[in-house]
Parts: sequence; structure tokens; C-alpha cells
Amino acid sequence: ICIAYGERCLPIIICNPSIRRYVYLPTPHDYPCYYNSCIALGFDSTNCDYKVIRISCIVDDESFGLSAPLVELYSLKSGSWRILDGIAPVCYVAGDAPHGFEDGLVHWVAKRDVTHAWYYFLLTFRLEDEMFGEVMLPGSLAHVSSVAVVVKVVGGGNGKTLTVYHVSACYPCSCEIWVMKEYGVVESWNTVFSFSMNAFCLVIPSLEMTIIEVAVPPAALCVTHSGEVLLLVDVAGRRCLYSLDMERTSFTELQIEVDTEFVYSGYYAESLVLLNNASGVVSY
Repeated sequence: ICIAYGERCLPIIICNPSIRRYVYLPTPHDYPCYYNSCIALGFDSTNCDYKVIRISCIVDDESFGLSAPLVELYSLKSGSWRILDGIAPVCYVAGDAPHGFEDGLVHWVAKRDVTHAWYYFLLTFRLEDEMFGEVMLPGSLAHVSSVAVVVKVVGGGNGKTLTVYHVSACYPCSCEIWVMKEYGVVESWNTVFSFSMNAFCLVIPSLEMTIIEVAVPPAALCVTHSGEVLLLVDVAGRRCLYSLDMERTSFTELQIEVDTEFVYSGYYAESLVLLNNASGVVSY
């Protein structure tokens, strides 16, 4: 797993709970301007190497959304960072943007300024050839008000579909789960589930269910391999995990209460990564 702190993702730690070892990565660039960063860890199966990509976006009035991000790549095999110049498209990726990692591709929701309006899309990065790409969002998500939307990639699933969670800040607030069933084909985007927020109630019409004392829209954390969506719901001041099974049309509280401010959910597979790395590795 990869751990980073703050809007600039400094410092960065790779940890392997299987063998109880971790290592601090060498410090990447700290640019002399206001910027924020996001990172992703993935496995390059072709070169049998774990890689960390760090994307940094300059935040100022002149280049916000109008310039390409600064990109650095760390290789666990080489133990060093490399700067990838001139390969990222013009866009902005929020520092707290979650990513989805599927089949060697990292996905983020990104946006760029197009004729003084935000255009949203999925920015992809392939670890094997270290190239960026783009995946189009459905039209209703690609062109929305920048202050009235939350769009995030939800990682996980069966590796053959993309899942996007959309929250509208309009009243009443609506939440939608979109799935791209055929990767790269924009026409295959479909809304597979929706619910709404109205007067502190979470309303799920398809299940004929209403949950009261819900202050904010649920946060989607991940999609399991069986297709269930893990959601964090604030009910009467208690932050609880719920499982949404879209095939069986069930919404179940998991009896797990989360009392931390920042929550991340991802997939973990046991491995021997860091076993043969001696430099800087710490056991715990």
C-alpha cells in the first residue's frame, strides 16, 4: 500500500503489511509555487515492477486548468524518481482525487477549461508504457457546473468495467452510480443506481427505503469483486459503512463505525514486496 500526507503528498511511504515492512521514498520535487499533488501505486506486470506516479498541478489564476500537470514516476526496482516531461495533457486533477486502478491503468477524474467552462473526463495512465490517455464521461457528467458536482472514480470491481460516482449539489441533492460496461465506449455508460438527499433524509426509491438524519451525501469508497459498492454514510452523527448490492437490490449496514476524518478503501493482496529491499526498509 502507498501512504502520503497533505496536499503535496509529502512524505510518501510504501508499506507491505504481509511482511511488516515499510520504506520512505526519496523526496520528489517540491515546486517553488502553490500546487497540489495526487499519487497512485500500481504494478507493471510487463517489467515486474511496482511504480508510484505523482501528478502535481499548479494552482494559480493564470494556469489553473490551462496547463499540463507536472509528472514524476518512482520505480521500486530502480529506487529512484524520474521526471516525465511533455506527456501529460492539459488538465487539472484535484489533490484529493481518488483513483481507480484496473488492468495496469490508473484512472482519475480530471477537468480542463474549454471556452470558459469546465469539461470533465477520465485521465488514464498506463504503467507498462508510461503513457497518458483519456476516457470520455457521459454528456451529463462531462459538462456540469464546477461548483455543483462531485465526480469520482470508484476503484475495484471485476476489472472489466469502470464505475463513477456522481453527486449533484442541486436541491434536492441526487447521487448516481454510473458504469461503463464496455471499456472506452462512451455509449456504454449507464446509470445503474440512484438515490437522493432531501431534508436530511437519504431516499432510495428503487428499494422503497428512507434513512433519516443523514447530514451529507454518502461517500463511495470502492467496488468489491462481486460488484457491491462500499459507501460511507453519516447517520445521526455516526459514520457507518454500508454495502450496496445493485444486483440483489439491497442496502445493508455493516455494523462498522468509522471515527477517523480521512477514510480510504482499496484492495490488498499478500506479497513479498520489500522482502529483498535492504536500503531504507524498516520492520515493525
